[in-house]
Amino acid sequence: MGEVHRAGRRTFGALIALVAAIALVFAGVTFSAADGTVKVSGTIQVDGALPETRAIVMINGVGNDFAEERHITIGTGVSTWSAHIPEGTYTFGLMAPGAGIQTYHAGQATQEDADSVVVGPSGLSNLDFDTIVSTGSSVSGIVVDALGAPVARAYVQLDGVDRYTYSADDGTFALVNLPTGSYVVSCLIDDVPVGELAAVIPEDGTALTDLTLTTTFVPTPTETPTTTEPTEPEPTDPETTETTAQPTDPETTETTAQPTDPETTEATAQPTDPETTENTSEPTDPQTPETSAPQTTPTTATPTPSLTSATPVISDTTPQVGQKLTVATGSWTSGTAFTYEWLRGTTVVGRTSTYTPTASDLGKTLSVKVTGTKAGYTSVTKTSAATKPVATGTLKTAIPTISGTAKVGVKLTAKAGDWTSGTTLTYRWYASGKPISGATKSTFTPTAAQLNKTLTVKVTGSRSGYTTVSETSKATAKVKAGTLTSTPTPKISGTTKVGRTLTAKAGAWKPSGGKVTYQWYRGSSRISKATESTYKLVSADKGRTIKVKVTYKKSGYTTVSRTSKATAKIS
Repeated sequence: MGEVHRAGRRTFGALIALVAAIALVFAGVTFSAADGTVKVSGTIQVDGALPETRAIVMINGVGNDFAEERHITIGTGVSTWSAHIPEGTYTFGLMAPGAGIQTYHAGQATQEDADSVVVGPSGLSNLDFDTIVSTGSSVSGIVVDALGAPVARAYVQLDGVDRYTYSADDGTFALVNLPTGSYVVSCLIDDVPVGELAAVIPEDGTALTDLTLTTTFVPTPTETPTTTEPTEPEPTDPETTETTAQPTDPETTETTAQPTDPETTEATAQPTDPETTENTSEPTDPQTPETSAPQTTPTTATPTPSLTSATPVISDTTPQVGQKLTVATGSWTSGTAFTYEWLRGTTVVGRTSTYTPTASDLGKTLSVKVTGTKAGYTSVTKTSAATKPVATGTLKTAIPTISGTAKVGVKLTAKAGDWTSGTTLTYRWYASGKPISGATKSTFTPTAAQLNKTLTVKVTGSRSGYTTVSETSKATAKVKAGTLTSTPTPKISGTTKVGRTLTAKAGAWKPSGGKVTYQWYRGSSRISKATESTYKLVSADKGRTIKVKVTYKKSGYTTVSRTSKATAKIS
């Protein structure tokens, strides 16, 4: 954790959210006199269940070309990071491509919108990332080659969603924060597709683990260089070796430098009978070494045939963010294998036969480069026409519903329904069409202010690169008065004798905050003006019993009265 990389494979992807709440706090900036840099460090807090996944803290200079990436591993709990950078102005971002996480300081989705932060000797402060909340499942396993051995640093991605990662040194990989559904897990090595497999996350969100992605990749065997031992020349027999430099018997040795008998010796300088003399370029004695140059026959190279090819065509020339594109390769030589490069301008953004535009593509054109290969043929590359600029995407939405009873004091819950994965949802509650102040959560408990009014909730979905959309639920029935949760029976204390004072104890009524009133009774008759919590017995009470009725009133709730037991007869 903490290895510095100066360049990333990809630019910052689409905003897609985390399995739980994430908060990044940068702290502890100190000056280093040794190299003129300051140390920036911080933590990444993950609240909730998140499998360990690779993440990148991205530091980009503002007004200069400084760029640095700090690669770390994050998961449930707290992860730390640090880097040394020069003083200056920067933006700070967090990306975890395997989890679909992308955010910049203060919650912006792109570097262009991110707040600039000045780094100086006095340190940094208030560098928090906005909380991101999402849910999802995961796909994990191992990449192996054609021989079954693990493959490290292989590029693994899910087609149709913005999720990619690289296999670890032991070949393992993990792609997390995924909605339920069907996927194709594809693998590339050295930018060449080498394998894929289907993966289906069930409706209950059970994570897919222990997948084995077998590829066609065959590792190059390691060659051991061979050493050739020098050989010594074989000795020759001086009696049987012919050489122009060796003294010889003129009667038995032929040489052009030795005077000879013209009748018995062939020589280039001696006139001869043309009918009996052989050409000087051809040796006449079979034991005489040949001196003419060897003859060679030139060969003609056979040209490699070219593939029959066609210009690829993109399925939709007016693309939108989030809408999958496919490519039709056209008519090529039978048996041709294809590789793909989706281009945003000159930047490669995808390497499979399909591509789903992200927020980073918004307003830009796309094209696809198709390369065909076949053994014995010259490879051919064709590029499609560019699309129109990518338009904002359309979110998948649902009409929200409200669960619970529309009654004062009873909590109601808004259920948003199924929206595009990664969409940020906000809530606003209304009473008879008017917004309720402060009611901006997924739950709401009606108060007396909403009594006899209908309630609705509006859910608004937003995601970078998409058009913001709002959907409103059906109205509830009119809110009814609430029911008190505690209505105790009052009790009377004191001596039951004329001239003494009795006291009524109302008990704990709930919800609290209501008004308690009292009415004393002599037998079954109400005693005039006896409406306090205490009552002084008079002579008229002698021989009679006394009781008290307590009434509890709270706005928005049904009023309730409770009467105590009667006292003994007053003496």
